[in-house]
Amino acid sequence: MARVMTKALLLAMMMVMNVFAETKDVAESLLDLERKLIEISASLNKTNETHAQLRRHQELPTTCERGMGDDITKNYPHYVIMSHDGPKKQILCDTHTDGGGWIVFQRRATGDVDFYRDWTSYREGFGSLTGDFWMGNEALYNLTDKDPYELRIDIRINNGQEIFARYPDFRIESESNKEGLLENGIGVGNDLTVSQRNNFRHLLEKRKREYNKNGRLHMDEAAPACQDSSRDGAAETRDRTNQAGDRVGGIHSIKQYRLQIGSYTGTVEDRMAYHNKMFFSTFDRDNDERAESCAVTHHGAWWYKDCYHTDLNSEWAVTETKDDAWYDGKKWWHTSFTEMKMRRIKLI
Repeated sequence: MARVMTKALLLAMMMVMNVFAETKDVAESLLDLERKLIEISASLNKTNETHAQLRRHQELPTTCERGMGDDITKNYPHYVIMSHDGPKKQILCDTHTDGGGWIVFQRRATGDVDFYRDWTSYREGFGSLTGDFWMGNEALYNLTDKDPYELRIDIRINNGQEIFARYPDFRIESESNKEGLLENGIGVGNDLTVSQRNNFRHLLEKRKREYNKNGRLHMDEAAPACQDSSRDGAAETRDRTNQAGDRVGGIHSIKQYRLQIGSYTGTVEDRMAYHNKMFFSTFDRDNDERAESCAVTHHGAWWYKDCYHTDLNSEWAVTETKDDAWYDGKKWWHTSFTEMKMRRIKLI
């Protein structure tokens, strides 16, 4: 009898142990299932967030005009996706100033971004939309080449005073390489006759300027007959014959992101007019009218002439030890904030 009871007890204990083992396996399985559910939930949340971002992206306005007069920053990020020829580009909208609808293409507020950059950097753009930046000359050209725009410049000088300048008919011309006018770094061109090439050399020697560093020719009354200065200032060769007597017409543009602005309104002395119809210059592409490089001298990049009456891309000028940014007719001002922005002009 005792033996039977012992055997039964052993069987019961084995059953209990099996139950515990199975329970442990079940518990571990449940833990594994819980971990997998957590992973699946996290993955679903990430997928939903991605879909939400895509929906918000699709709802973004394609121009700043959608937010004219409204604070779209309450519903959209502070930037939009701008549609124009070439790659799409994120841009900053000013939806408050003078009715809104402005595309901000330059901003300096902290001085933490170095604006002393090369030609390629200014062509493509640099900086951050949340801080200081330059949108890019190619984007400026692509936008203003298709539609009429106006320019507005907002400035805060270092004493806290806020001023602005506004110009209609704002346009940036194309980069346009110096095609057809260069041979071994000087402006002679293979499609010109011997006489024409000699005249170009004579012109260059007379001007006492290195053409290959400048990027364009300065045409004056003494310019030779082999070239013409077009009404927009670009050098042209038209209806010429080469050395073989073949007709070789065509326009050879030298634009270099040239600035065009209209008449002025604002609360500060107009100083951008001095730079109207000037070409953009950087330290590695000198297009100004001075013998030395204004970009190098003033540590910036701008539509320099000889050299500037305003330069909002020069060394950050919050103290009198730095370059001055705007001349009001009596004195030079140092800036603590600048924004350059443009808005499309709606034609009625």
